[in-house]
Amino acid sequence: MYPASTEPGALEQLHGLETAAALANESGGVNGREVKIDSEDATHDTAVQAAVDNLVRRGASVIFGTYDSALALVASAEASQDGVTFMETGGLADTITRRGLRGVLRSGQSGSTLGAYAVEFAHDFVVPTLRLSLRQARIVVIFADDPYGSSVAYGAVTEAAALGMNIVDTIKYVPSTTDYYYTLASELQADHPDVVISGQYLADAAGLREAMTVRGMKLGALIGASSTYSSLAYPETVGSGALGVFAVDGPDQGMGRAGLLPGASRLLDQAIATYRAGYHTAMSSSAIEGFVGGWIMFHDILPHAMTASRDDVISAADSLDLPSGSEVNGSGVKFAPQGKANAGDNTMADAVVWQWRTTAMRYIVYPPAFAQTRPNALQMT
Repeated sequence: MYPASTEPGALEQLHGLETAAALANESGGVNGREVKIDSEDATHDTAVQAAVDNLVRRGASVIFGTYDSALALVASAEASQDGVTFMETGGLADTITRRGLRGVLRSGQSGSTLGAYAVEFAHDFVVPTLRLSLRQARIVVIFADDPYGSSVAYGAVTEAAALGMNIVDTIKYVPSTTDYYYTLASELQADHPDVVISGQYLADAAGLREAMTVRGMKLGALIGASSTYSSLAYPETVGSGALGVFAVDGPDQGMGRAGLLPGASRLLDQAIATYRAGYHTAMSSSAIEGFVGGWIMFHDILPHAMTASRDDVISAADSLDLPSGSEVNGSGVKFAPQGKANAGDNTMADAVVWQWRTTAMRYIVYPPAFAQTRPNALQMT
């Protein structure tokens, strides 16, 4: 269940999921049974509830979705109420998996994971490059006042405290008029930040970036924690304002492979070939995310579940323990068990950091195991 008609990234996740099903079926399906994908396109809350119910009535035992945090909150609740397993492949809000709902899994990163990873990158590369101590470096977190943005902020603040880094301000906002971004930029500038970590959507990120440029604001690094900053739409919107900006997200098919286990690297080659044959394009980070969610379910979970019932699927999921590099995006698999606050989260889900070098090209620069090149300190903005 994806908003495929309105969100290009959602369509790519669906195509990634379909690719995982195709490869699973090539090797015998799930214990000899063919994997069949039945899809619904839903773009708002009421449609999402109806879509989940329709899929369950048609016999779905696992619901995948949804790319969008707001829709994921609705879809996961409806699937849990309907008694089936739900696997989120793209939504970032921590609360997707933190409401005590039975049968909800997330294959990829959460918002707090991305926020924490942004701080880790600042700790490992940005702050030393700026020749500042951890306590000297002034970090500001700016985020949309919604479940996704709040998750990014929580992860960043928590990780900064653990690493002894200095968060001087957290700025929470509700998207408003264009003029409002100049107010935000003014507030941000008054903090004199060396590093800004952002949990924003495209319109907000673009509005703030423009306002920062107009005000002549300089900082050591801007690190966005979502696909907003890694998507081609970002430089298309902000132009040269994208240069040097970092983005924490998942990798695409061009990732460095030093951190992949041999089987995962071979599987990535198969996925790339199958995806191109079916959709005539390369696998984006969203496509990879959809593929990973599907492959974990079709290859790692369902073959070890006694039945496709929710209890059996979750029991099989809880028993998984795969090391980093096992999946094609570099992640491992270890779901937080039922009863934990973050039950269903893949605690081994990994991320990468991209950097925009031109308005048409960005590269994975961190961690070294998956990097395509090194971060460019001279381009930090």
